Parts: sequence; structure tokens; C-alpha cells
Amino acid sequence: MILAVAVIGIGVAWLAFAKPLRLVQGAAGTLADGTNSSETDDVSLSVIVPARNEAGSLPTLLRSLSGSRAFEIIVVDDHSTDDTAAMAQSFGAIVIAAPDLPSDWSGKNWACSTGAAAATGTHLLFLDADVAVGPDTLDELVATHQRHGGLVSVQPFHRTERPYEELSAVFNAVAAMGSGCFSARRTDHGRAAFGPSMFVSQDDYERIGGHAAVRNEVVEDMALAIRAADVGLPVTAWLGGRSMSFRMYPDGFRSLLEGWTKNIAMGARLASPVPVAATVVWVVALAAVASAFVTGAIDWATGGSPPIAAALAWLLMVIHVRVVLSRLGSFRTLTAVLYVVPLALFIAVFIRSGWSAVRGADVTWRGRAVPSRTRRAGRSAASETRTG
Repeated sequence: MILAVAVIGIGVAWLAFAKPLRLVQGAAGTLADGTNSSETDDVSLSVIVPARNEAGSLPTLLRSLSGSRAFEIIVVDDHSTDDTAAMAQSFGAIVIAAPDLPSDWSGKNWACSTGAAAATGTHLLFLDADVAVGPDTLDELVATHQRHGGLVSVQPFHRTERPYEELSAVFNAVAAMGSGCFSARRTDHGRAAFGPSMFVSQDDYERIGGHAAVRNEVVEDMALAIRAADVGLPVTAWLGGRSMSFRMYPDGFRSLLEGWTKNIAMGARLASPVPVAATVVWVVALAAVASAFVTGAIDWATGGSPPIAAALAWLLMVIHVRVVLSRLGSFRTLTAVLYVVPLALFIAVFIRSGWSAVRGADVTWRGRAVPSRTRRAGRSAASETRTG
């Protein structure tokens, strides 16, 4: 029975993860999709970086953008209490101080909107401050956008350096499954996006309504994707592979806990039902196999029969998890072997985040209270579109 559960879980995940779609660096002059780089020369690209207390992360991003095709790099200082502004200025970025946060806006959306209003490029690339890009990545993004149009987003490869960062493993996998970026049947009309990297033309950004359309959404990437799809724009999500990476929560376990609490259950609220259902099946299968193996091992240690079926199911899951995680980040093999640990954290955070959303309680992120659900007084345009 437990073997069947493992096979079902792996089968469901295989349908989602069978064909990872990555941005791949191309040779000089020719992009990975066959587009000649000269065909993208009319694109002027404004890179917009919302930054709140990001003095430690910005140097890696700004160094990686040095010499790129970025027309301008705008760092929006979102009321930082550290040296974010000075650090950005030292790298030659345009630094804009975000005005006072309106009561019906979330901080990141306000910062992104402020940066977009100042941008003069034909296209906009919103990057989180903890992202780093390869030498050809911006060319790849431009070519991908010319091929697919609309809203293009990328989930960077997750660099993990300290042991606690391995605990993001299941969260990363769930986020990727929900996005459709692994879909073997690629469509250009998805309804999910990745917030760390979003690329759109100025015209389409205005057509979407900009970040003002999702001003009070906590999970703004998903809300923007829904808004873009609702106005008829293609939405595509990709994996960055080695050409785009990030280190998500370098400031300690507390920041990891706060970040995923802010995102995970509320992201599920906005995701399409099919990937959500597939994710639930996968998580339940992971939990069932781990539970059967641990229970069987305890029974064996106290004189029972060896848990052969449970051990085989667990081994299959470990191999499967290892393959999945290798596509998402630099997670260690030991993380796959002990996948029950990040899985338990994922389940706990999902319950905590969902309960916060039900109660309407705020969560904390970077010293700022963030509402766990959209305020009734300031419903986003995306919500209004969906509800008519």
C-alpha cells in the first residue's frame, strides 16, 4: 500500500516536474532560443529594485548587473534603516526614496510602483535585491519576452550556504509546482509568476494597471499574473538555472520563517486549483511515506518485522526529492535524505500562515507589519476583475 502511495506521489510530481524550463545562457550574438541579439537592440531596459534594509544583498546584485544591457538601474529605498541608499549610490544606481507608505498599499508594491513611475526604458525588469544575474541573462530575458510577450517571470536558482537555509527545500518545490514552470504542456497563458524577477514592457505594465492594480496584495507576483491573464496578456514562468540565482534568507532562521509565513498559504489562495491539488497530493504522499518508514523502523527496533515496503518507498522518495531539489537550488543530498524535516516545517508554516489569514492577523516582514489578507477597504483591481 505505501509503495502505491509513493508511486502516486512521484507520478503526480513527475507530471509537474518532468520538463523544467530554464533560461539558459547563449553564446555571444546568439541567444538560447535562436534569436539573434541584434533583433533586441531596440529594447531599452529599466531595472527596478525595491530595497528595504538590503545593504548586505545589493552589492552582489549590482556587481552582476555591471556591464549588462540595463539602460538604467533604479533602486527604490523603501524606508530602510541601514545603508541601503548609500550602498546603491556607490555602484552608480539611481536611488529614489519611496514616499510615505499609503494605508492601502503594501510596502513592496509601493516601492515597485514608485520605481516604475521614474523609469524611462521601453521595458521594465523588477528584481529583488537578493538576486544575481549572469552575463547574458538580461539578453535571454529580452529574447524570451519577444518570443512569448506579456509578463515573463523567473524563479532564481536558490543558493544555500548555511544549514538552516536547507529548510526552504519543500517551500521552493511547492512554489515551482504552483507556477507551471515545469509544465510538459507549455502554454503562454498561465496565472502564476515569481516575484524575484518579473519582466514586462512599459505598455503592458500600464495595461495591467501596474502595481496599483494589486496595491494591497501580500503575494503581489501571483496577483499580477492573474491581473495580466485577466486583461488577455500571456504569462510565463521559468527557472533561472545557473543564469539567475538568489540567496533567499541570509539573515537567519527568523527571516526564513517570516518570509514563508507571509507567502505560502496566501499564494495557495491565488494559485490555480489544478496545481494546488497536485501539490496537496505530493505533500500528502511525502508525509505518508515518511510516517510509514519512521513507524516501521520503530516497530522493527522493538522486535517487529523489518519495514521492507516502507523502506523501499522512502528510498524512492529520497531519490525523487533529490532530483527535484537539484533543479531548484544547491540543496544538499542530506536534505533529501532527511526531507521529513523541511516537510514538517512546511506543514507547520502553512497551517500558521493559513490561520493568520483566516483571523486577518498581520504578519511581520523586515520590521513592518504586513496584512495576511487583502483589506476589505482597499480591494485590488485584480480582485475586482475576478469577482466582476
